[in-house]
Amino acid sequence: MDMRELELLVPTLFGLEGLCAEELRRLKLPEVAAENGRVRCKAAPADIPRVNLNLRTGERVLLVVGRYRAADFEALFEGCRALPWEEFIPREGAFPVKGHSLNSQLHAVPACQAVLKKAAAARLGEKYGLETLPESGALYQIQFSIMRDEVTLMLDTTGFLVVFVNCVYPTTLRLPG
Repeated sequence: MDMRELELLVPTLFGLEGLCAEELRRLKLPEVAAENGRVRCKAAPADIPRVNLNLRTGERVLLVVGRYRAADFEALFEGCRALPWEEFIPREGAFPVKGHSLNSQLHAVPACQAVLKKAAAARLGEKYGLETLPESGALYQIQFSIMRDEVTLMLDTTGFLVVFVNCVYPTTLRLPG
């Protein structure tokens, strides 16, 4: 089993953070921390399906791909492009981008979506040797959160991680290892 440590972020309804954190602790996940409207924890790749199947109080299970500071669009682009998207998104994967911004210099969400999409596409195109990505395969929803100029980029693992055999990595989400 791959012992690479990943970070998961679980958004919750306000007031349910404590219950969600307790559920994650019962699943024996390390470093569980409740915050306003979400819970963070560490996980191994094989924990992702277990969390998705057993968590009752979390809205989604997001895999944190990376974090960095960005006060302008250039920093937003370069930070996203530096992340290892090819470790998670295959050559044919479709990767729409959605998210939100709060108390940040980058507050125009549609512009941030476009910049992040372009940056992820640039990274994937470079790694796969393609100028245009087909995006004809499975969906890999990229989500972003920009709070006080701190960017968090995540992949949504909820809803498409259905096929597992003995906790082997899913065919729709490539995990490094």
